[in-house]
Amino acid sequence: MRILFVGSDQAQPLSCFSQHQFAYAFWNGYEESSAPENCRKDFPSLEEAVCRFQPHLAVIGVPNYRKNRKEYEELLMRRKIPLLIQKFRLKSFEDFEEIRQIQQETGARVYVGEFYRLNPLAAIVRSLLQKGRTGPLEYIRWESGINGEICPWESAYDQLAIHDLAFHHISVMQSLFGLDVRSVYARSCSPRKGSPAKGTLASAILEMRNGALIDYTVDWHCSLQQTDFFGTARLEGVSGGIEIQHGKVFFQKWGEEKQEIPLASPAYATGLEQTAAYLLGETSQSPVTLEEFSPVMEILKAMTRSAHTGNVIYLEEEETL
Repeated sequence: MRILFVGSDQAQPLSCFSQHQFAYAFWNGYEESSAPENCRKDFPSLEEAVCRFQPHLAVIGVPNYRKNRKEYEELLMRRKIPLLIQKFRLKSFEDFEEIRQIQQETGARVYVGEFYRLNPLAAIVRSLLQKGRTGPLEYIRWESGINGEICPWESAYDQLAIHDLAFHHISVMQSLFGLDVRSVYARSCSPRKGSPAKGTLASAILEMRNGALIDYTVDWHCSLQQTDFFGTARLEGVSGGIEIQHGKVFFQKWGEEKQEIPLASPAYATGLEQTAAYLLGETSQSPVTLEEFSPVMEILKAMTRSAHTGNVIYLEEEETL
C-alpha cells in the first residue's frame, strides 16, 4: 500500500500491519516539514507527487499554524484517490462546504481522522449507551481544561477553544449519542494574559430536539481545575448515569452503587490505522466519512456564530444527525 503524506502533521509510517507492505512518500505544501527519514521529499508539486507515486491513500495533515488549502483536497478528490483529512483547520466554514460539494460531485472517498472517537473511554461509553444502560439521556456535562502552552500559532485562530478542542469533543459526542441539536448558545473569552488567540475559553449550551441538554465548557489555558485533553463528563439518563473521570469510566444505575467499568485496548489508535485497515479489508468498520462528519462542523459553525453575536442559534432540522 502506497501512502502519500501531504503536510507535516502526524506523518508517521504504520507499524501495526506486519502482513502488509507499505511505501511512503511525503509532499509538504505548508512550508515546514517534520517528515520521517524514510519518506520521499523530492516532489516539486502535489500533481507530480500523485503522478509519480500513484498513492492508494493520501493523508492531509495541516500544521496548527496553517489552514487547509482546499485546492489540495480538490486535486486528490478529482483524481479519485482515497483521502484522509487528519483535522480541519479552516479559513472559513465556507471552505468546508466547498470541499463537501466537490466530494459529492466526484464521489471520492474522503475520511476524517478523528482519533478521539477511538479512545478506549469513548468505546466503553458507547457500549453502555448501545446496551441501553442509562435509558434516554437527559443531561450531558462535558468539560475539558488543559494547561496549554502559549504559542505564536494561536494567532491563527479567532475562536481557539471552539475550532481546536471542541472539534474533538463534539465529534466524540456525535459518535456516542448522535447530535440532533435544536439550538446552540455559546460564549467565549480569553482570561489568561499573553495568548495571541481569541476565545481560548468557551462555554456552550446545546439543546437537543428531544429536550436533552448538553452543558459544555472547554479551556485551552486552564491554570485551575485541569483535565486531560479528552476531558471529564457526566451523562445522566432516566435509568442511570455514566461518569468519565481521570481516565476512568464509571456507571451507576440509579439507586445502586457506582461501579468502575474496565477499559479495553482499542483496535486502532489513530484514524490512519483505521483507514488503512478498512481499505485493506482488515475491518468492516468504516472510518468516519466526510458526510458523517458534516453535522459536527454545522454545530461548530453555530457555536462560532453564537460566540460572535451573543445570540442563540437555531439549527435547521436536516443539518444535524
